[in-house]
Amino acid sequence: VITGQTAIAAHGISAPVSVVDVLIPVQRKRRDHAFVHVLRTGKMPRIVYSVGEIRYVPPARAVADAVRQMSDIADARALVGAAVQRRQVTVADLAVELRQGPASGSGRLRAVLAEVADGVMRLCGGSAFRKELGVERLFRDALAARVMAPTTDALHDFVGRATLGMPLL
Repeated sequence: VITGQTAIAAHGISAPVSVVDVLIPVQRKRRDHAFVHVLRTGKMPRIVYSVGEIRYVPPARAVADAVRQMSDIADARALVGAAVQRRQVTVADLAVELRQGPASGSGRLRAVLAEVADGVMRLCGGSAFRKELGVERLFRDALAARVMAPTTDALHDFVGRATLGMPLL
């Protein structure tokens, strides 16, 4: 299933494409080849979009996976901003992807969502803390990982499982 910037482009969001990111189940043994970058995952998407024989992840997953591959926070901001402004994803969709996705590489996505949540909180003022709006949860979720990082034991367990090809969850 194609993800990342190629899937983003397929969903109509302008993104530079230099490699094609492909999701495969964690137990499959495949390698990168030429312009194809293999991403092993324990969470294959339940919903996919198809164009002929080509299958793409939903927009929120594509944005989250692309941001995880980026090294520049400015590029991550631009991509998230473009996707949200084009109404292809919501900040809440991205927060769900952040919660459900891998911790590895999620720092940039977490930082961008925290910036967005901070801006929304400032814009809404005191009403942002009303539970029925959902803004306070977005803000809390975006900031929680800064103080609740995984323990060293959890990271060792994750690396060991990934190395041995065992299920990550």
